[in-house]
Amino acid sequence: MDEENRVAELPTSRIYWHDADHNILVHEATGRWSWDEAHQSLRIVNETVFANARPTCTVHWMHQYTTLPPGNALANLRRLMVADPPNEELVIIVGASSMLMAFLRTVLRAYGMAGAISKYHYVEAFPDALHIIEEHRRIAHPT
Repeated sequence: MDEENRVAELPTSRIYWHDADHNILVHEATGRWSWDEAHQSLRIVNETVFANARPTCTVHWMHQYTTLPPGNALANLRRLMVADPPNEELVIIVGASSMLMAFLRTVLRAYGMAGAISKYHYVEAFPDALHIIEEHRRIAHPT
């Protein structure tokens, strides 16, 4: 990651633009995080997406950190997901467990955010996330 694409470096994550056009924002988990750290990093992600004038896709790359921190997961996930930047077209979670994804869908439905479910995707590997973004852009933004 070059310096001009770096957004933030936190103790358990880093946030950076994957591309020079600033269309794909990556939130990479580099360690086990707490809910406070998750809120801090997601605040930065959302502020960055809100500030970007163009359609943006966000990739949360979990590596091996696929479990939720201790504490009230339902309330914390709701708080994390309530900010929904209008220009954020896709949210792709790389490497999260299928159980975590089922829990995220439950949170979306439980709090009346079911309309946002279609923008959330789960993949096992980072190249798969880029493929989903490429396919989405081909359809949504044909050149």
